[in-house]
Amino acid sequence: AFLMVLAGRNVAGRSFGVFLTEGEHGEQSEISFGGVDERRILEPLKFAPVVWPGYGYWQVEIKAVRINGVELDVCKDGTCRGVVDTGTSHLGIPAPADAEVADLLTTEAGDLLDCRLAEAPDMEIELASFNLTLRPGNYMRRLPLREGVSVSSPQGVYVPSAESNATLGGKSSADAVVSSASYVRLGRGEYCADGADVTTEDGCREAAARLGLEFEHSWEGPGDHRDCLFAEDGRDRVYFNLAGAQAAAQPVNPFYRPIC
Repeated sequence: AFLMVLAGRNVAGRSFGVFLTEGEHGEQSEISFGGVDERRILEPLKFAPVVWPGYGYWQVEIKAVRINGVELDVCKDGTCRGVVDTGTSHLGIPAPADAEVADLLTTEAGDLLDCRLAEAPDMEIELASFNLTLRPGNYMRRLPLREGVSVSSPQGVYVPSAESNATLGGKSSADAVVSSASYVRLGRGEYCADGADVTTEDGCREAAARLGLEFEHSWEGPGDHRDCLFAEDGRDRVYFNLAGAQAAAQPVNPFYRPIC
């Protein structure tokens, strides 16, 4: 209902701004439609291009990650992507890189009651058009943790691959979009964005291997889901439809997830 009301208003521009605060200084979080509230920014805005915009996520390319000035290996292969998510209060990092990052950023709290004041290294995330520097006040939680207590996911952000599956001892049951190298598995009942389809059986086999999934076989299915897909209907296997242009113009099976 809110979005319907908003659509009927004369919004100044096709942009929005989100300001999040813990309210320690009497401020309140807010969202601005049609632009940004200049009072809420500390320096001029910078923009990073969205990759794979057809998927509907605020996903950006990450060229490098550095901690205390030292570049980590995690993004050196050129495949790193990051999702800007206002509903996430922590940094989400795929296994096994999450353990390395946590080790480099963890420090003893000592007598501190607020970990944001700790002496800890800066974390630099290099995007396509600028660098984002996170200081302890940005990435530390406020209250110290007792030894042996963690608020992190035991598997980090899940990215299916041979390496992460070996680290975790199995596949994740998470339903979110997952990616590895240049392939991505979308949600149920979707199709890939234009030009992003895996259109050959060999390509589908490669995509399945990169995503840590099992390829079952190809089949001729006119009127069925096109190209490369993951059947999340109890089979949990990857299949390739040889029907080509004879496949359904729109997704017809609510349990198939396209691989792009």
